[in-house]
Amino acid sequence: MLYIGGKKGTTRRAANAWSTFQGRRIRELNQGRAEGDRFKIGTVPEEEMEIMREEYRALTADEVAELKDECQQAREEKDTAVKLSSKAIEKDFNVTLKSINVQLEALMNRTGCEIILIGVRGNVANHQQPHVFVSDKAKSWLKHAYDTEPDKAGLQLEGFAISGGPAKATTVSAKQAHHLDVAECRTTIQAGLDAILFHKHKKPLGCVSMNYTNYERKIVEQYGVELQGWPVPKGPQHQNPGDLNRVSVLALRDALRAGQCKWVSLSSTDLAARKASNATRQANGEQVYVEPKPRKKKGSTSQDSLGASASPPEVSHNAFEPPTPTPFPTTAVGWPSQ
Repeated sequence: MLYIGGKKGTTRRAANAWSTFQGRRIRELNQGRAEGDRFKIGTVPEEEMEIMREEYRALTADEVAELKDECQQAREEKDTAVKLSSKAIEKDFNVTLKSINVQLEALMNRTGCEIILIGVRGNVANHQQPHVFVSDKAKSWLKHAYDTEPDKAGLQLEGFAISGGPAKATTVSAKQAHHLDVAECRTTIQAGLDAILFHKHKKPLGCVSMNYTNYERKIVEQYGVELQGWPVPKGPQHQNPGDLNRVSVLALRDALRAGQCKWVSLSSTDLAARKASNATRQANGEQVYVEPKPRKKKGSTSQDSLGASASPPEVSHNAFEPPTPTPFPTTAVGWPSQ
């Protein structure tokens, strides 16, 4: 790191042929080894390292130059690689497929064709929800041929893609399986909420997110819908699947798959009774509503949160009597007087 005229500049080392050669040989040693038994730089046995050094000394000048070119090319590819966050991937996924939907609808109107389009994430690191575009006849075909709905087909494809398919299904750990089941529960609950709000209030899909923390106020009372058949008796009702244990997640997943846990619309009478019941429970000390945390004011500092006692005392002066100025010393300190 260099400091030049107020700017920081980094210097990069020249391409290292030995590092490239060492990495190539370590990859050869790791062939056929399990993931936990693979060698890394610094963990290779000394006898293997001595063999590497002897082989490296025996290289010709052309072979060393080739290793340097390989190292330089790898650096350039790494610098120009696009690294997207999970949020950016989700946005790209949704925006692109939304524009494709418009083109597919126009194609169906022009040609009268039937279309099935399902897009899902490929790994658990991403967070986009399954995207399904199905024409009316194709939807009926899915129901008669496979006894499934388009949304359920999207969830099944998502689980298949994340698990790696049949070839990798047996290698999924218990922790990964738990994450997959939690993701399936969340996706199914959100898909059901989107569907019922679209039919009841004509809300666009995805405009209302499931609120597990303030479920009664933000979901039930505001939109008049309820998730009935919650299979977890212990703990708060309708809590986030990520906060449930393994047994509860499996029970919730099975109930959602079987249709025992599903969204229903409340009548005006039922909704009024629900609001009255929630108000009574809240008044009796039960935490039905969760108050939002106060937001910190923009630009506020830690001094603002200390209160008035932490601020320095204000000095007030009489408006009619200005403060008496301090007399300027006639003799400078440290200088002899004249």
